[in-house]
Amino acid sequence: MRPSIVAALVAAMLIAAPSCTPNAPAGRPAVVLIHGTVAPAEGGRFALAEVRLLRPNSARTLAIATVAPDGRFAIATTETGEVGLAFSAVDHYSKYVPLVAPEPGDVALDVRLKHYTYTPSDSLGRVMAMGDFTDWKRSGARPLTKQPDGTYALDVETTADSVAYQILGLEAGGGRSINGTESDSWVYDGGGDYRSVIEGKNGHAKIVLDPKLLKRDTTGQAVVLFPDTTSRDARLSAAVGRWMDIREAYRDSVLARHARKDTTHVDMTAGVAHQTEAFHAASDPLVRQIDALSLLDALEWGAKVDTSLARELTRAVPAASPLWGTLPTQPGAVLQAYRAAAGDTFHTAAVDSAVGLPTLAYLDSMIAVQHDSMLVQETLTQAIYIAKGMKDQKRANDYYDRLVTDYPNSPTTDFVKAQLSPTRAIQVGKKMPEYSFASLGDSTVTYTRESMLGKVYLLDFWATWCGPCVGEVPNLQAAYDTLHARGLQILSVSLDDSPRDVVEFRADHRMPWLQAFVSGEFDNAEIKRLEIIFLPREVLVGRDGTILAADSELRGKGLMPALRKALGVKSTS
Repeated sequence: MRPSIVAALVAAMLIAAPSCTPNAPAGRPAVVLIHGTVAPAEGGRFALAEVRLLRPNSARTLAIATVAPDGRFAIATTETGEVGLAFSAVDHYSKYVPLVAPEPGDVALDVRLKHYTYTPSDSLGRVMAMGDFTDWKRSGARPLTKQPDGTYALDVETTADSVAYQILGLEAGGGRSINGTESDSWVYDGGGDYRSVIEGKNGHAKIVLDPKLLKRDTTGQAVVLFPDTTSRDARLSAAVGRWMDIREAYRDSVLARHARKDTTHVDMTAGVAHQTEAFHAASDPLVRQIDALSLLDALEWGAKVDTSLARELTRAVPAASPLWGTLPTQPGAVLQAYRAAAGDTFHTAAVDSAVGLPTLAYLDSMIAVQHDSMLVQETLTQAIYIAKGMKDQKRANDYYDRLVTDYPNSPTTDFVKAQLSPTRAIQVGKKMPEYSFASLGDSTVTYTRESMLGKVYLLDFWATWCGPCVGEVPNLQAAYDTLHARGLQILSVSLDDSPRDVVEFRADHRMPWLQAFVSGEFDNAEIKRLEIIFLPREVLVGRDGTILAADSELRGKGLMPALRKALGVKSTS
């Protein structure tokens, strides 16, 4: 039976849509009532918590429910197909729970959210604030200054009666902008966190961060519990959670290894073995698809599987599966399954037609039957690059034309056009466009296209907050160590919030090559002119200023061969 408070919370919804009942007559949509509790992992109450019903791979929010003071929530919906619940709360990490075609009636679940982990106390002097006063641009973030009473403060001039802000550098991961310790109210930021709102008075608003209010004794973890553990929703959620836990543990191990400057290889062998066992044991077709998607995701991370399993994975997830989008698995991961089935695990931009053609056939099916526009765009994008890897330019052009025609205003289209448009700024075989970047260590030194003539150099656009950028640093180090004496130069251009971020990063990561910094991040005029709309971006430029290679050709294992070719240096292996 439904708790009476749940019925009260959804009464307004049911009155507004009287036909939306679990036993609605044929032809009328049936309602799904999703309800339960949300609480901090350590117990207690939230200052504010909300639940959003979403379509995966879409910015579309179907419904929002504010969690009651006692932690209960309820959302009624008539949506069919795959949906997801995004749980968020002030001072806590958000949690996403997928629901695949929930059946009419009740879906009950209880969620516990993990409290933020804060940066160490001795690093609070580095925190900064952004908000209305910076137009929400990270590049304009302002430092908080330590006060005699031990707090950190920033005075903001404003004519408004309130100011919204977030703190950068306070969360231990470093990448999130989160609410502060002082708030009169909170506003959701659209990405799983909240903005603090404080009063503006007499032309000023004072942001105060009080270290004493930061909860540091937190050990609780995010948990999703379904009272009916045998339900399909419970089994699917458990399968998703199992893989995301493995994925997160792997990522944390890699980051910890980098922090220790440990060269020991970290792989997913144990996690893949666990998922393989679950995949073969699954009797529910949807759970089996989740396990297959997790293994495809592992292949994208460089995991290895035997050829027999790889062949199973190429046909384990139907193109029309509603589960695409439930995990971070990209449609193009199917290519890695075909590669592994053929005994080839070497990830490069080049694609053999024996694996490329069946992959494209699968992606064509996805494009035809999937209805989620974001998923279709991503599938078209990956089909473009696979066709290019096969050197099938006509097929690549067909996918490209469909993407830019059907989705002309999409950020995904902008991303692809920056790399493939016939009029793009950076094109292999063309001259490198003019640029001017100030040296990170000496503002009197400026790097330009003309000043770099006569050198073979790698132009590397990056930021310390960009995970893939940081992941490429060891490859850059190896390239520089091996080929600098043979004429290679590297110029890294940082799009960080502050030059200090790069200086501190370089203190822990050896980057002896040329370094430049641009202010304004992606809004910088030079960055806009070069059409740098994503990171990392790498451009290999020859001695005469001609672009020799760019982007995916210069990532991972493809970097060294491209550099050797440009320098005319034969491999010693």
